[in-house]
Amino acid sequence: MARPRSRLNSSTEASEEICVANLSDYQAVVDIDNHVCHGLDRLPGQFSSYVDGPGVQGYTYKKGERIVGFVSALLMDGGLTLGSTAGRLAPDCRGSGMYGRFKRRLLEQYDREHPETLHYTITVDNTNNKAETDTRLLAKFARVLEKATKVVKLDVEALDNMSRQKPPGTSIRELSPSDVHAMMTRDPQHLRHLFPEGRILLRPKWLPFRIMAENTELVSDHNNVFVASEEKVSSEQKDPLFPGELLTCGGYYRCKRGICYNLDMFGTGSTQQVRAHVEWHVTRLAGVAEDCNAFVYIVYPQDLTKSMDEVTAGAPFQDSNIHYEKELVLETCLHSRDRKRSSTDIRHHACWRTTHPFTAITETDGPATSPSL
Repeated sequence: MARPRSRLNSSTEASEEICVANLSDYQAVVDIDNHVCHGLDRLPGQFSSYVDGPGVQGYTYKKGERIVGFVSALLMDGGLTLGSTAGRLAPDCRGSGMYGRFKRRLLEQYDREHPETLHYTITVDNTNNKAETDTRLLAKFARVLEKATKVVKLDVEALDNMSRQKPPGTSIRELSPSDVHAMMTRDPQHLRHLFPEGRILLRPKWLPFRIMAENTELVSDHNNVFVASEEKVSSEQKDPLFPGELLTCGGYYRCKRGICYNLDMFGTGSTQQVRAHVEWHVTRLAGVAEDCNAFVYIVYPQDLTKSMDEVTAGAPFQDSNIHYEKELVLETCLHSRDRKRSSTDIRHHACWRTTHPFTAITETDGPATSPSL
């Protein structure tokens, strides 16, 4: 059931207001900008998951009667971490500080309503230059992890060119829901070969989840499927659930250009093992792509770059001309816990006047699809 709409007016920007988003806002939010992410925008196909679900709340930013901004917020890690994603702002509103006001007010609101939340996390890609150069940003956020990315187009008709015979040492299996739950309840130290930073960065949410039981439902979101290598490659590997050193997760969504398949890779492995995982997921994609264009958005450890380049060279893969190269996860502490709480509530008309520690970061507008900055 869609949540009732609420709004919160600003005393300084009377024509701007934040509203809790619901499913009826779909078209207005999609129309904010129809030309983002090179046609691979995940928001139209998965809008419901950004406004409703465990720990999820979407917000719109209105100027007059027009919705000009959107962002989705997610409480994860059992409420310890707040992440934001799917952010966007109308092209004619950029450069005015509006997106900064939008994000700052939401952070203030969560800071008041969720005193148990200690961290705020965002994920950016290489097209967001501020993640690398903005000294104010870097002074506030710590870099938690970095992964390489590649987007390729899949020629479904050329799938027969892929090898159907598994070479030695490439046994893989699909994880069951109970396997995924077991993974998320493991001691993170036992899974450092897969998640050295203690986080599992997954699309389409595009957020890093700590290895903990409370996140099981979140990492199992949508149509994600986990696949693990079974071969034992090290006598020191003591986890029976993951004797191999390579784990992948894949899920797909429909977008403006067809279907996009998210393929997230964790751990390490030989080129043959990487190929076996990629082929498994590509075969799955081919089963749903039918006659539409298909793209594979791959996120992987930088150590696998050479193997990934080899695996995706030639048929059935084609150059997508989409040049995403890496993703960065940034995190900061919410350090205003001793500030006096106000009675401002997003469910009632009120004014936000407090100064938030993120002000310096969020005063400038991010790009059309910036989830955070």
